Amino acid sequence: MKNERLEIALLGLVADHRRAIKPGYQYDKYFPKALGTETMLTHDGTVNDTIKAMDKIVNETLIDTRKIAPLLQGKTVS
Repeated sequence: MKNERLEIALLGLVADHRRAIKPGYQYDKYFPKALGTETMLTHDGTVNDTIKAMDKIVNETLIDTRKIAPLLQGKTVS
């Protein structure tokens, strides 16, 4: 585990301190419960396969995004 964290840290992807993140339970009602623990794993997948899978997932969950987007919209674009 320590070596994995070191490798990730070298990529600049690990925070240098623990963040205090609120649970966000108030938003649970806007998202359906997960129906399982399905994970897609393949050793011969390509970048194009990943992009196709992401496109499919986005389209399948777009209605959930539309429900919550107005609640998360700020007063500015930055």
